Amino acid sequence: MPDWIQAAQTLNKLIRPLTFPIAVKLVKSADDFPEKTRRPLKDMGFKTNVCVGMTLSRTYGWTVGMTGEDNACPIVAYTYGWSQSEPETKNALMEFMKVMNYAANDDAARTAMDSIAQVKLEGGVCRGDFFSAGANKNRARPGHGLLQSGAGDEAGTWSHTGNWHKCAVYFQRQGWDLH
Repeated sequence: MPDWIQAAQTLNKLIRPLTFPIAVKLVKSADDFPEKTRRPLKDMGFKTNVCVGMTLSRTYGWTVGMTGEDNACPIVAYTYGWSQSEPETKNALMEFMKVMNYAANDDAARTAMDSIAQVKLEGGVCRGDFFSAGANKNRARPGHGLLQSGAGDEAGTWSHTGNWHKCAVYFQRQGWDLH
């Protein structure tokens, strides 16, 4: 039995989390998504945020794959290298963070953008990502590990702070294969 399946089963047995632990993987192409991956735009009819994709996977046990086509979050588009025109995007994101109350003021927004810039992927490096609770069923091998947040955590906490993304970028820079 692969280690990630055993890790997921151990988590479920010992702590009985309210949601499934999920595997996360960045991919170079949507063709790299596992079989039966659900895409928000194609399969559900709407664009959404990565944090919602994670929640769908954690809550329902689905494998959810997202590309720039499925994504509605400008922060993710910028971080994954899916957006255009760097200076205009950065300024717009700083305003977005303030409007959405992710940042209290210009200084906080600037600090957040500086942090995001440290993990930002170059365009073309990552064309998508997927989240899979299927690690429990050997459906998907995690590219960057298993995630499990506490019962009180919102999936958005992972996305908006960029913690899970920073881990993925770290592993990628250490030479881990994206596909």
